[in-house]
Amino acid sequence: MKKIILFLILVCLIQIISAAQLKLSPTYLNLNGNVNEKICGNVEIYSSFEGFLISDTKWSEIKSKDIKKYKRSSLDSNIETYFSDKIKVVNSKNNEIFCFVFKKGGDYYGALILSSEDKLFGIGIWIDAKIYGGNNTEEKIKDMGEEKISLTGKVIDDSNENSNNSLKIKLMGVLSAINLSYLLFLLFVKRKA
Repeated sequence: MKKIILFLILVCLIQIISAAQLKLSPTYLNLNGNVNEKICGNVEIYSSFEGFLISDTKWSEIKSKDIKKYKRSSLDSNIETYFSDKIKVVNSKNNEIFCFVFKKGGDYYGALILSSEDKLFGIGIWIDAKIYGGNNTEEKIKDMGEEKISLTGKVIDDSNENSNNSLKIKLMGVLSAINLSYLLFLLFVKRKA
């Protein structure tokens, strides 16, 4: 009977931690085109899990690697987006096409952010767009290259949930370490007895 109770206590104490890996290629979307022209970029999503990713874009008036400067939505920036807000991924390579229609000419700097539904992890890529205001209808999409980025955590998202989720993940890690130590201690005591 003691063994059964001890086993049940151990099962209740052990925390299961899983890690998800998410990779995007390319690391930049370089878009060139005309006002009111649908301009698309292909993004390869490599995932180690099955589920959904939430997509969002943020824009800035200046080019920066500081995501806090990217505060404007696509609507506020006069940009129409043509892609799903919720993307299904499977445990492999997924290709997604992200399309934009810019209502004004100029240079645009953005971030395409993909995050898990629970906001525990996310990743993003930078967007540079050069939009021409004339009647030039020639397609101006640049080669997006083969560079890949691989990250496993909140990268360029600035939501307030980051600190809470980060704390939760750290707390789960500490609890798991304590539980593992306790389990090893119990096994050591059992062997001595």
